[in-house]
Amino acid sequence: MSKPKITCRMEFMLTLECSWGCNDCCRGLEKWQPTGSNVTLDQCQRFCDHLREKEIYLTRLKVDGGDPVKNPDFEAAIWLFSREIGAYEDGKLFRCVKVQSAYPMKAIKAKYNLPPNIKMHCDVVKKKPENWNRDSKNYKPKHVPWFVSPADSGILGPDDPPPLGSALTGRACELQSRCGRSFEAWGFIGCAQEAVLGRMLGIPVHSDEFKLWADPRICRHCPMCLGKVEAKKLQARAMAGEVPFVGPSLELVDLKAVYAKTGEDQPW
Repeated sequence: MSKPKITCRMEFMLTLECSWGCNDCCRGLEKWQPTGSNVTLDQCQRFCDHLREKEIYLTRLKVDGGDPVKNPDFEAAIWLFSREIGAYEDGKLFRCVKVQSAYPMKAIKAKYNLPPNIKMHCDVVKKKPENWNRDSKNYKPKHVPWFVSPADSGILGPDDPPPLGSALTGRACELQSRCGRSFEAWGFIGCAQEAVLGRMLGIPVHSDEFKLWADPRICRHCPMCLGKVEAKKLQARAMAGEVPFVGPSLELVDLKAVYAKTGEDQPW
């Protein structure tokens, strides 16, 4: 086997449907959920074929959402990925599929017949404590404000490029390195947050081909463009009430309305 052109991690959003309603969801799904977000088995197969054609091998494919079990083809999709997706290392191809859901792993394994060679992770949902001053009854202990904008907060000036995440600097942000590039029902994205912020900003971002970098216009509004340390500082300022949880530029819009303007209103 020849050495691949690109080796990276990816997140695969099997659906954006979710019924947990957690506060400060990094996808914004407690506020609004796009329609038509279930990825079909045909799309799953074409996704695998595309990566193979472009000589892109994954060190990990994290099947995520929303909550991936909400997709009616969840079980079949995981079996497909377990056969098709592998990581290139020392001239060999290794299987590397991880499923992330808020449901306990024992419950998922009891309900679904899944391949033995996949990894599973439960992203725990808890009831909010008495001193939790957010709206929803559910929260995740690791959730932080994702929509506090470096541009709106004055950290980045109008002409300042985002330090990380886009082709302007060619340096990956923490999300791209740790979670990976991403895929939704509408196509490839530079990371999961690019799609979320793109909907808020009214900027279509999905591509028919694998994307290595996110749109710099969107990265400017993501805390992770500052780097992990500075992002945490900005998020802490939001938690302390010093800056808005949601930057004024980040207003949720209907994805179909955004795409209808450009004629790109069809799934990938």
